This record gives sequence, structure tokens and C-alpha cells, in this order.
Amino acid sequence: MAMDRMISVIVCTYNQQDSIGETLDSILTQKTTMPIEIVVGEDCSTDKTRQVCRQYRERYPDIIRLVENKRNKGLMDNYFDCLMQCRGMYVADCAGDDRWTDELKLEKEAKILDRYQDVGIVHTNWQFRNREDGSTWASPPPKRKDFISDGQEYLEDILVQTYRPAIHLCTSMYRADWAKEEHDAHPEFFRNRTYPCEDVQLAYFLAARGKVAYIDEVTLDYSWGGESISNPKNHARQFDFCLRTTQLSYDLASRHGKTSKLLQEFFSMRAAALLMHAFRAYDKQLRLTSISAARKWNVPTNAWMNTIKLATSNPVTWKSALVLRKIVVTLKHIL
Repeated sequence: MAMDRMISVIVCTYNQQDSIGETLDSILTQKTTMPIEIVVGEDCSTDKTRQVCRQYRERYPDIIRLVENKRNKGLMDNYFDCLMQCRGMYVADCAGDDRWTDELKLEKEAKILDRYQDVGIVHTNWQFRNREDGSTWASPPPKRKDFISDGQEYLEDILVQTYRPAIHLCTSMYRADWAKEEHDAHPEFFRNRTYPCEDVQLAYFLAARGKVAYIDEVTLDYSWGGESISNPKNHARQFDFCLRTTQLSYDLASRHGKTSKLLQEFFSMRAAALLMHAFRAYDKQLRLTSISAARKWNVPTNAWMNTIKLATSNPVTWKSALVLRKIVVTLKHIL
């Protein structure tokens, strides 16, 4: 069945009462030749986010469809449940604490998808915005800036997201039918709750299926600062997010038989990061989990990792190493 000639915009939100209005405003001001719908997945916020969303639905009943979850689903299920409700032929999304900065973003991307039928996803550049003071600064430069690329060229970059996403999903627009077909074909990736995110697997399977287009223009203010799913503050939560996102990349790479020096370096770096999170958290179980993950990812142990393992092998040396680290960090700040 053909999709309606419409653009659907997914907005997943949770406890974002101070930013969700600005997010919705940035979508509502878009200038498009195609009609748009905004599918808002409100995930049982404990603040006034739901009330704000209801106010917007009342003001724009023909545009905004509010999905009021009866239980907290988490980002991944919330996102893909919204995707399956989208009626448009193209889908974009904007997180509930981000905002679009180009009122022609959707129009530019839709024209590319209209013209190039083998392009499954188009994305743009973006910039950071400080949540506290509103200041902005440039994101790291993208690795690939070609207008249209074979999606296969993106796959490794999507798996190895160390300094910036290869495709920032909140800047993108993609074909709804492709996304829904990939979702249905690969539930082990799209509905596996051990994974903490939705963007890596979605970008990966869309790129694997067709071409990727890139517009070298900033269209998104990506909110930075404070605590979020991708930027947790305590070491145990940082450990958990690092572990689960890396496992997703490892599982995708294994599924497609991808091996390279870059991937090996990435998994080694992530294994070392896990060990450091466990060290800073002073958590024996996290230490054991990090060692197990390194084995699972076939990461060879290096001298630095052996040193951390030795330092954390008993409570006395572990606490002493933490004190020493604190002294070093303090001296760095002074000097």
C-alpha cells in the first residue's frame, strides 16, 4: 500500500518540560510543499512534559498526534512504536531537547528523496548548543561530505561512532517504507531491549540497503550539558551505556562479517573505557563485566589495561590508585 504523500516527524520526549515547546515550535515553523504530521511519543514523564504536549495538540490538532504512553517504554520502544504509527512516506525526527535551525530543512531533504529513488536516507551537518546559556559551537567535521555516497561506505563509520555520529538521526529524513521493512525483518536489533538506542541500527540498515545523501549545512542545534541517555553523569550509568552501545556495534559487525583495523581499535578503546569506568566507580562487578566484555569482543590485553587490572585486584591497591588519580587531576587543574 502506497504511503500518503506526507512527511511524518517523530518527537520522543521524557521529562523535557523546559525544552519540548521549543522543539515543537522549530518543527511547526518548517516551510514545506508537502503536509506534515508530528507524532509525539510522551513516555510517562514525571514533570509537566505531558501537559505541555497536550497544549500543543489542542493548538494544532490537525498536525500533532500525541501518543500518551501508559507506561515508560524507554527510548527504543517509544521511537519504533511511533515509527509504526507514522502515515507519511518520509520520516524525520527531532529529540525533545533539540531544535531545528533551518526552516527549509524538511523541504530540502524531501526534494532529494523525491529525485533520487535509490537514496534511503539524507542527513545534514549540525552544531552543539549549551543547555545552560544557549551558546553554540561547531560539531567535529564529518568524515564524509560527498553529496551522494554508496551506503556501504557508511557502515563502518556508523559502527565506530567515537567523536561524532556518522549520521545524526535528528538531522535526517528517510523512507518510511524502507525503515518499516527493515524493522520487521530484524526485530533482534530493533526490539532488543539490551540495546539503549534506536539510531545506530536504523542508520545502519538504511545505509546497507541503499545510498546516503548529505547536505553540508547546519540544520540542528544538538543540546549538550546536563544528564541524558547518551550523557549519564555517574560512572555506573556511563559504564552501562558504553557497554550496551558497543555490544550493538559488535553484534551488527558480526552479523555482516565485518572486520578491520579500525573496528579492532574501536572495540579495544571501548574495552579500556569500560575498565576505567569500573575503576572510577570502585565497583568489583563492573570490573568483572568489563573483563568479560573484552574477551567477548576479542580485545587483546595491553600493558595499560593490565596495569588497571592489577591496581583493581584488591581493595587496598584500588583505593590507593583512586587517591593517586585524584591528586593528579587536582594538580592538573592547578597547573
